[in-house]
Amino acid sequence: MGFSYAEWEDISVIVPAYNSENTILRALHSIAKQTVKVREVIIVDDGSTDNTLNIVNKEATLEGWVLPIHVFQQKNTGPAAARNHAIKHAKGEYLAFLDADDEWHPTKVARSIEEMKKHKCTLIAHDLIHQYKMGRKYYIESSLNYEKERVGCHARLFLNNYINTSTVLVRKDAVVEAGGFDQTSLHDVGYDLWQSILSNPKNTFYVFKSALVTYHITNHSLSSNILQRLRQHERFIVRHATHAAKGTFLPFPLLVISKTYNFNMGISGRAIKSNMFGGYFITIIRMPYSILKTLLLSIVMPRFKRINYLK
Repeated sequence: MGFSYAEWEDISVIVPAYNSENTILRALHSIAKQTVKVREVIIVDDGSTDNTLNIVNKEATLEGWVLPIHVFQQKNTGPAAARNHAIKHAKGEYLAFLDADDEWHPTKVARSIEEMKKHKCTLIAHDLIHQYKMGRKYYIESSLNYEKERVGCHARLFLNNYINTSTVLVRKDAVVEAGGFDQTSLHDVGYDLWQSILSNPKNTFYVFKSALVTYHITNHSLSSNILQRLRQHERFIVRHATHAAKGTFLPFPLLVISKTYNFNMGISGRAIKSNMFGGYFITIIRMPYSILKTLLLSIVMPRFKRINYLK
């Protein structure tokens, strides 16, 4: 089947999916409704045990679908491995990511590519909406954090992790050079990859003001295993602290302590909003240990060597 667009951009959209039968069509239809079309959509089913794979296969073969969809399947190894699988098959100059339970607003692609070309950057992102299961919505102003960054520095990004993966548009060559997503972790792999890309001084980023993604937060997306998420993110703090400290006036130990505290408070806050009171108390009680651990490891250990998962 051939595809012809009046307006389209050389973007591969990557959608990892695991047991997403109730949300995957909402995500895919939000891509189809974009005012500017993309080159392709790549879906990687991460070993789903529900009807996800059948749904996406049926959608990919519909006669009236407006975009080429490529569907791959792998054993359940996590969203990082699923995204890396898709990156290896992606043909676009740029990569965009959409989780199967999130949705793009219609001008997301058009605005993102416009801002990326305008600012001539490697990676671009924007604001988003947090949608909780109980109906509460919060405007997450990521652009406000970016505006407070010092020129040529991303210490605030290290501290606050204000880039959501579903808002990102990034050059594929930069992702490949950085080695893709860390497959040893199930959580916050976007944070790790953006830090790795920006550790190369030739790469720049920009975050513009506009909420063009709705991020649906459920107990599953918050993580059913908060302790696992805390441990994995602590490893990223140690990995990137040295580089993030460059260009900032904050003493290195204070930067690490602030980051660990911010992350723990962010997790506990989201747990409260999701009525996960057990997760809240676990995070608060464990926080002193978490701060001491990341501080000592950041001081005594060299930067962890990052594996290139795309070779």
